[in-house]
Amino acid sequence: MQLPEKVNFNWQSVLQKALLDNTINIHEIVSENSEIAADLKNANAAYEYWDKVRYTVLPENVSPELFWSILKFRRSGLYVEKIRLGINVFKYLINPEILAKLSFINSFNIVPALSLDEENEYSANAKMKEAIASSRLEGAQALKAEAIEMLRANLPAKSKSEQMIVNNYRALNFAEKNIDKELSVEFIKEIYSVIMNSSEADIFRKDSLNVRVVDIRDDAVLYEPPKAADIETLLEELCSYVNSSNETNHVIKAAVIHFLFAYVHPFNDGNGRIARTLFYWFALKKGVNIFKYLTLSEILRAIPSQYAKVFLYTEIDENDITYFINFNLDVIFEELNNFTAYLEAKKEEKSETPELLSSGVKLNPRQKSILKEFTEKQNTRNIEYFKNKLGIVYETARTDLMYMAKKGLLVKTKKGKEFMYSLSKKSLKKIKNGN
Repeated sequence: MQLPEKVNFNWQSVLQKALLDNTINIHEIVSENSEIAADLKNANAAYEYWDKVRYTVLPENVSPELFWSILKFRRSGLYVEKIRLGINVFKYLINPEILAKLSFINSFNIVPALSLDEENEYSANAKMKEAIASSRLEGAQALKAEAIEMLRANLPAKSKSEQMIVNNYRALNFAEKNIDKELSVEFIKEIYSVIMNSSEADIFRKDSLNVRVVDIRDDAVLYEPPKAADIETLLEELCSYVNSSNETNHVIKAAVIHFLFAYVHPFNDGNGRIARTLFYWFALKKGVNIFKYLTLSEILRAIPSQYAKVFLYTEIDENDITYFINFNLDVIFEELNNFTAYLEAKKEEKSETPELLSSGVKLNPRQKSILKEFTEKQNTRNIEYFKNKLGIVYETARTDLMYMAKKGLLVKTKKGKEFMYSLSKKSLKKIKNGN
């Protein structure tokens, strides 16, 4: 990853000098009709940092440094919230573009026309895909299809990577079951114990690890986590912010929590996965239920350098979390579009569901979904597989499979102590003959 170029000048000093030298006047800074008004608007809309802003084509009397200083001046008066964590104050602003993205996201708070079975199935599968992508983002080496099979069938992990995915999946389930809790240091430790599959008590990072981010061009330290001695205090402050009943938009606050937890970086490992789990937990806690169906980490995994850069932008530009918030809203926006396309594909898929095997047998939509999988893959499945795939309780999955076996669509066999189901000979013959 190419690290962002740091600002090597003081923007207040540059601006002050320009004003004293009459290079610009104060009216030009705030005017909507100045020569650089459009450029300022574009840079703010995309919320660009210096490493991009410096390449803006400008009038001869406006240097890149001056343009950045004017931009910073305009941003400095728009911050809507400042959050103190230790000795640092983090801040962000909400521009018209961010408001538009929030409006789009809020319109999806109620998923249109989904049955309870569909909600359960889509949520269960999203959780699996999120656990896999979040783990792969941190280096887990596992194929998506094989990992999904493992989670659905509740198979034992065969490698460290697979165990990472299983743990992440359990952590998301744990978070969802505990949305009634307030955030506390103990609760964070509980999430850590699930994600790391550890019962270790002394779990916070030690200073001896020397965890930090450096610029490989000049060895300058871009980010160094807070001292280990401060971790618990900082987490307490983070918990107070999370539990406070302020008027912050829930999606923005979830993104801020994601960033601040990663900033504190309390553990030796698992910080990214826990930060993303806390985002998920807080969104569901506040009733933004669309996040049950989204797999944001799949997009993050496709653009890891951009994900890393927005952390750095905040850290090297006066703790401005707007970079991180804006990026997260873009990711959510993209995943909402993906989910909309997914719903359309599922709608078409339903209309094409073959009635060949179920002719004369009354099946509910959930049972039709089960039969469709057997028809397409002609494999053998346990009850646990459909429990996890469809997001239903074990007894419901068992009852569905037993009913379909009783009607002659499936056949039940036993493998060890476990019952297995597959298509009956009668069903296979129908598929073969096409009638």
